[in-house]
Amino acid sequence: DWALHMVAAALKFSSDTSPVISYKTPDEGRLDILKTLNWFEAHDEYEWPDFSRLGYDFSQAMRFRRALVNDLFVALHKVGHIKITGEAGVMGTPDSVRGVRETKRTGADSKRMTERKRRCKRGDDSDTDIASDEEDKYFWEDGDLLASTMGCLLGRCLSILPEELAASLNRVKDPMELADIVHDGLVEVWSEPRSQYRETLATLKRKAEIWARDDESTTERLAPELSVQPGGAKCGPTAL
Repeated sequence: DWALHMVAAALKFSSDTSPVISYKTPDEGRLDILKTLNWFEAHDEYEWPDFSRLGYDFSQAMRFRRALVNDLFVALHKVGHIKITGEAGVMGTPDSVRGVRETKRTGADSKRMTERKRRCKRGDDSDTDIASDEEDKYFWEDGDLLASTMGCLLGRCLSILPEELAASLNRVKDPMELADIVHDGLVEVWSEPRSQYRETLATLKRKAEIWARDDESTTERLAPELSVQPGGAKCGPTAL
């Protein structure tokens, strides 16, 4: 299926660029491909291949994603869709191409994308790299960020875990086992969407409404049963 993944990614990336797009370095081109596909994914116009569904863990899935970006870059470079200039002003510049994209993208999410690109742009009088190593680092490569995120998630769900299970977490060494525990704990405490990023929040809101209605119907269904004794007599304050 790799060829199909390549075609899908190429069509989506090419739909947002001019016939020929130039970059000063190959890494700049790869980074722009990744950001562009991520932008389309955030707007539900593209979906990365679900490598995790094939049995690969998170880090392996991310390596496959980067490999797809690299293969796409190589293919587009071979056919002439991507040019590596090494200097500004030849066959257009990355900044000019990005300007066209930013004009096409409107709305709140577009503004966030524009701000992110503006931070990575290289000034005309600057001799520094386009972005620092920290800006180029993917979130799954940032150990401090992932550790802090895990701490936040644990803090949200530890309060509902049985005391014995919470105390035993220090002995859990298998990543998947710990992930399952945290996953179940977060589902237990989840009541409504928290993120304001994805456009799929409407789906989560509907799920929250369904869960709330289900809780209400369960309570209403159990109320008569709790008020009737096994012999058929209703329980009341005097019966208790």
